[in-house]
Parts: sequence; structure tokens; C-alpha cells
Amino acid sequence: MDTQHLKDGLIAAHNALVEKLGKQPYLAFSLDLETSGRWCVKGAYPDSSMREYLAGPHCDTPEEALAGVMETIRKLPSEVERNLRTFQKKVAEAIDFGNQHGIEAQWLNPLVETARALASNALEAR
Repeated sequence: MDTQHLKDGLIAAHNALVEKLGKQPYLAFSLDLETSGRWCVKGAYPDSSMREYLAGPHCDTPEEALAGVMETIRKLPSEVERNLRTFQKKVAEAIDFGNQHGIEAQWLNPLVETARALASNALEAR
């Protein structure tokens, strides 16, 4: 594999990540040769919080590393799935906040029902 093929593979991985995220990552991938002699495509962060680090597996060849990161990207949740998970988390946080601060049941019950419906739909989708 020549350098142009390596560049093309890295660009393809970047484009696949952009498609999966629905936006440009905060930091993009790099193809690295580790001191152990193994290759890895790594270093991408989806957003500026830098809480989620994306990398492919360590491999013997750069071709395997590029294929590995494509598989890693393929397994990522879609933008819609991520948004739903974020929504579920925020609903749960709102319920917890209400319980901790004595918010009346009339305000919490609709959130509890929403959380139940979200959980039920998530279980049915699996």
C-alpha cells in the first residue's frame, strides 16, 4: 500500500465518521505506527467535551488498521440513536432532580410515564 492509498483510507474513515456523527468531529483520526511496531487509526473526538475517544484496533499492517477503524465506526450508534439516548438520560436526570428537591408528583408523573415509554420502546427495538 503506497502513501496515496493510506491517505485515501484515512479520508474514507473520516468521511464515514462524519456520516455516522452527522457532523465534523472535534479532532480527526490519525494513522499511527506505534513503537511496538503495530498500526492504529486513533485520536478522533466527536465533540469538544473530549469525553469520547475513538480509535480502531492495533494491527500488524496499516491496511488492517484502516479496516479495523471502519468496523469501529460501523458499530457506533447513529445520530438519531445518540440523540434518543441523550434524551433518555436527561429525562431520568429531571426525574431525579424533582425527587431530590420535592417537586410535586403532578410535574414528575408525566416524566416518569415518558421514561417508561422510552424504556419500553428501547426493549421492543432490540
